[in-house]
Amino acid sequence: WILSLVQKLVLDVQEAMDRYDLQAAVQPFTVFVEQLTNWYIRRSRRRFWEAQDTPDRREAFSTLYCILMNLVKIAAPFIPFITEAIYQNLRMEHDPESVHLCDYPVYCEEMRDIELEKSMALVQQVVSLGHGLRKEHKVKVPQPLSTVTIISKNKDLLQTLQQQQVLILEELNVKGAEFTVEEE
Repeated sequence: WILSLVQKLVLDVQEAMDRYDLQAAVQPFTVFVEQLTNWYIRRSRRRFWEAQDTPDRREAFSTLYCILMNLVKIAAPFIPFITEAIYQNLRMEHDPESVHLCDYPVYCEEMRDIELEKSMALVQQVVSLGHGLRKEHKVKVPQPLSTVTIISKNKDLLQTLQQQQVLILEELNVKGAEFTVEEE
């Protein structure tokens, strides 16, 4: 999902820059960094903090490294000094000496999974609504709840959410989920 979003970032920034629309080129960074920090990194914390050097832990760090390297290359024309400082801390011996000597990332359609992106956006929307309800009723997230009921007339949407219910349950700290088209 996050690797797909990197490709979306490359495409969105590239298209805006091709139109010489600087504001439209910068806007996708905000959305991407929000997704990276408030969803991917937060959801992957356990993977990063594992005491053992497991394949899963290595994959998590490898993915994060790939994301950060792409991000600094995409952002380099906009924030040259910050991206150079970050790049210097990330670069390996075989990498160019400067982020400004790197090739600009090229959009790779094969790495995009638009359906997965939509699915995660739906999950995030449900989680946000759930957190809003918890806040409204003054029930803090650390307090587990027995069930959450997710209602939509759209059966395809419900099916997508059912496939991702583990994420919803973990994020909302709920033991079970009910999915229904019955709005009443």
